[in-house]
Amino acid sequence: MLFAGFVGRAALRALFCASLFAGTVWGADEEAPRGGDVSEIEEEGSGELGEAVVSGADEEASGEPGASGVSEADDDASGAPNVSETNEGDVEVRGSRSRRSSRDLSAASTVIREGELSAPGAAATDVLKWAPGLEVARSGSRAERATLSLRGSTAAQVPVYLGPFRLNDEITGAADLSALPLWVLDRVEVFRGASPAAIGSFGLGGAVVLSPRLPKHSQLRLAAGLGSYGEAWQSAAVSVASGDGDGRRGVRRRDPVDSHQDQVSSGALVAYRHAAADNDFRYLDDGGTTFDPRDDRERVRDNADHRDHELWAIGVTRLPGGGRVLSVLNGLTRERGVSGLGVVPARRARSATERLLAGVSGRAPCGDERGGGACAVELSTSFQLGREHVTDPLSEIGIGQVPAHHQSLRLTQQGKLEHRLGPVHALALLEVSRDSLSLVQREREEALRTSLRPALEGTLALGADVSLLAAGGLSVVATDGDRGRPEDSLTPEGRLGARWQLGAVTLRANVGHYARHATLGELYGLSALVRGNAALTAERGESADVGVTVLTQVTERLGLEVSALGFARVSRELIAYRRSTFGVVTPFNVGRAEVLGAEGALSLHYGAWLTFEVNMALQEPRDVTPGRTLVSDLLPYHSRLVGGARTWLKAPAWGQLPPMQLGLSAHHRSSRFADPAGLLVIPAQTTLDLEWLAALWSEHLQLSLATRNLLGEAQYDLLGQPLPGRTYHGALEWVW
Repeated sequence: MLFAGFVGRAALRALFCASLFAGTVWGADEEAPRGGDVSEIEEEGSGELGEAVVSGADEEASGEPGASGVSEADDDASGAPNVSETNEGDVEVRGSRSRRSSRDLSAASTVIREGELSAPGAAATDVLKWAPGLEVARSGSRAERATLSLRGSTAAQVPVYLGPFRLNDEITGAADLSALPLWVLDRVEVFRGASPAAIGSFGLGGAVVLSPRLPKHSQLRLAAGLGSYGEAWQSAAVSVASGDGDGRRGVRRRDPVDSHQDQVSSGALVAYRHAAADNDFRYLDDGGTTFDPRDDRERVRDNADHRDHELWAIGVTRLPGGGRVLSVLNGLTRERGVSGLGVVPARRARSATERLLAGVSGRAPCGDERGGGACAVELSTSFQLGREHVTDPLSEIGIGQVPAHHQSLRLTQQGKLEHRLGPVHALALLEVSRDSLSLVQREREEALRTSLRPALEGTLALGADVSLLAAGGLSVVATDGDRGRPEDSLTPEGRLGARWQLGAVTLRANVGHYARHATLGELYGLSALVRGNAALTAERGESADVGVTVLTQVTERLGLEVSALGFARVSRELIAYRRSTFGVVTPFNVGRAEVLGAEGALSLHYGAWLTFEVNMALQEPRDVTPGRTLVSDLLPYHSRLVGGARTWLKAPAWGQLPPMQLGLSAHHRSSRFADPAGLLVIPAQTTLDLEWLAALWSEHLQLSLATRNLLGEAQYDLLGQPLPGRTYHGALEWVW
């Protein structure tokens, strides 16, 4: 009843918002934004093979002032081509180019587009692992908690944003990848090390930005899929969009101040998805005796099922003069089993999760470009509510027979002012947020946090090929909780970046100082067994990287991008847990770590038919805590080598055969330790995936098939527990 009521309330809110959005869409004045030559006009192609660009538009528009030539700012390119290809009127289709984000051209970044996000059987961990230097950590099946890290960081040191929402919780400080809505995302931007000040707080390891799909066309999408171990899902999405000022639908214009943002047509999108899986895969139970095969036996994973219901409502309204209003509403419910350890499985423990997100942002120009400058003001408000209810009637996972319940609430207000005057692009940001955490088991405990973050960022273009960036901010935090004294803190952050483009070669460098405040869970505890420490100070660290990228069109059809980068990071006051009394753990500021590494990537595409990519990251994550007595100094849960290669072959329609696409990918992660002493080893893992897609019925119907872990290699989660082996997946999507 709890979930039915939650879904019902979310549905009513979504329908109300959709009707409101639709009213504003069709009643809005569709005057094209002023700006003349500054706006870049693009028309979205029918697939992710490449962009369809209206002839005569500036194809090399950049998100940074002064950029020109063979720009890497084309974040609309996709490494995974789609099977559809449409030429309408005077439209040119071009192949994929750089994967770099245009939000910040001096930062190391990777853009993952919609075509890769919608691959059948792909979880967020499968998609994000292709960003160089990114590691994922799973704690079980795809419905169980999963986290990410960048360049040897902890998961809490990488903020993850879904639109305006910061998804990192106040319990562990990490974002749960298993709850990310890949099916409704337009793109994912991964910033390694340095990240733009405009997206929110700096991260010690970097940042990840998830952009929801905006309504660009009036469209109906129906999709369904099946997979191994009882996987089944269904989704439906309907969107309406009005044409812009020149009468064409789906046409986008670049924002004259912030060029990475598209001024899409007004529209509304409402989408619903149901997903379920049994996850009853077989695994080898060694009885906890790794070196004694006599007690080994094969078992079926029990109590690992899940059921998800998710609802989205997204609206965009363009205003006269170039302004826009964006609204987002999301509700998610998940009911799943908590399977416990492979040796001692939990058969009755269950978890019920709810999430509600709501936000609105408005952006309006505040200056006249024709006078030599342009500025824009953006105001946003967001609300985020999360609940989890865990029952353990047989005391199988340590919760006890009394159910545990926690609720987190976050309210955020943000204001941004951007101004572009000649070669200078300046940004001022002020963000105020309030977080609350409520834990209920045998007694109720609460904690509160109020945060204030002013930040400034400026970019100076020295000619067409050189740009310098400087950013700084203050994080002012006040916390209070039932288990500790109130605490206030002020932490500065800052970053310097540079980019120098020499024809097809681009040089980049960044250096920065970052910090992470302890979460409410770390400060005030989670239960009687996991205590808090109100004396914790913020984690601090410095990072630096320098890299080179070569982006060139070798021949008329052959494009090549090669990049290499070296990085270093030092982290201090790391937060770790220690046993303080029998059965009780408490966090302390005890750690210091150093990470040295290098990243390399190569991307090659030949016309619209072939795409090949390979990337590799080498790193040395070392624990250099003073007074350390353990022999091994490698940080646990981090591999020293992560890399992969993948290729796509696309065949256009030929005779009676529809257009098709075949993809093959391989990913490797070296072995890693699961404890600070280096006694527990999680073996190396190599997976091979195969994908096939076909566009049918004039490309209104798309059929996709995939095999994950084609060779059936053994895989293990964060705790060294087994994961499913080879799996098969299929999906069918109808678009009208």
